[in-house]
Amino acid sequence: MDFRLETELDWRELDEFLEAAPGATCFQTSTFLWALQESYGYSISFLTLRRGGELVALLPFSERSRKGLAILECLPFGAPGGALLVADADPNLNSALLDAFFARTGGKTVSVSAVLPADPTLETEGEDRMLTQLVDLSPGYETLATKIVAPAKRRQIRQSGERGITCRRSVDPVELADWFEIYMDNIRRWKVDHPTSLEFLTRLIKDEDRVEFTVAEHEGRLVGASLDLYQSGEAYYWMGASRRELGKLRISAALYNARMHRACERGMTRLNLGFSPDKPELFRYKKDFGGQPAACLLRKKTVAWFALLQGLRGRRA
Repeated sequence: MDFRLETELDWRELDEFLEAAPGATCFQTSTFLWALQESYGYSISFLTLRRGGELVALLPFSERSRKGLAILECLPFGAPGGALLVADADPNLNSALLDAFFARTGGKTVSVSAVLPADPTLETEGEDRMLTQLVDLSPGYETLATKIVAPAKRRQIRQSGERGITCRRSVDPVELADWFEIYMDNIRRWKVDHPTSLEFLTRLIKDEDRVEFTVAEHEGRLVGASLDLYQSGEAYYWMGASRRELGKLRISAALYNARMHRACERGMTRLNLGFSPDKPELFRYKKDFGGQPAACLLRKKTVAWFALLQGLRGRRA
């Protein structure tokens, strides 16, 4: 296959291609990739196949350097991505493009990885599986809210309203900064080594079509919020946090309900509630909102000496 490496791609061309590529994720859009470039300094490149100058297949990936060594990811943060094809393309192009991507391992490139989008038909067990949770939105919001959501969570949603929690959309960077302090307080409790930056999130919410920042308020005070991403019929719960000391107000339940309602309003066909690694309580919480387990396939290729070095560092930690 005559795949090309393109270090620049017109953002409009990318987004037009995504509209014609089944299975495209919000993490492959110009919004997300541009924010990565500008906020983290990641180098974004594309493996492409063109016919008559038109894109037929594409795989975006990021490159970051560590002491002169290159690490390639499609995409950062363990976000689902992979190869994209136009609807009438040869399906064999998918594996061929992924193979070309992983063939870049070697020399100064010590690690190449990709998380392929959620596939409900995949087995959910295996070392190469990452579990996300999907909500089928086809029944519509009223059915979901009254029959699919577990009774305990329906009660919490009702309680959140009775206790004064209201949710609304915001595009205000000042409110985002206020919520970011709540997020960082949770991050310290969760012991996350590399939290998402405020700079990155500020760039994301500028795209009002693909990104929704929903705030929860109590008596005029911001007490929680979440960010949700939209692309190709899928709503993706990207991140959220609320004030820990106000748990009795049921802020999380209110935000989950607002997310589901908004996704249905926008005509999305499914809601992806994201990964819950090593957090069984969070997995159960999402299940109570209708989230069914679905596997994402993790592919990774690392040169032997670098993998050994990473293993040694992990044991020391």
